[in-house]
Amino acid sequence: MKSPLFLVGFTFLFIGSMLLGLIHYWLAKYIPTMQEQWISTLKNLSLALNDIGATIPYFLSLFLIVVGICMLFLYVIFSLRGTSNKTPIR
Repeated sequence: MKSPLFLVGFTFLFIGSMLLGLIHYWLAKYIPTMQEQWISTLKNLSLALNDIGATIPYFLSLFLIVVGICMLFLYVIFSLRGTSNKTPIR
């Protein structure tokens, strides 16, 4: 059986990636309906995220991806050291 660190890290990475993909799909469907020109990409991305109400899920998905990658990285480090079942803090 895999370590809980691996399972939680993989779950966070998977859910964050799926959420980010859905948000990008919603943005791709919404952006052609915007009336203003794309002068500043970052400004218009924030406007589009605000309009569809996906600002918080966007940053949540990025956070989940980063945390998932960090947990998988820690799992690899602990498994190489042979201490995958022990906590790193003693």
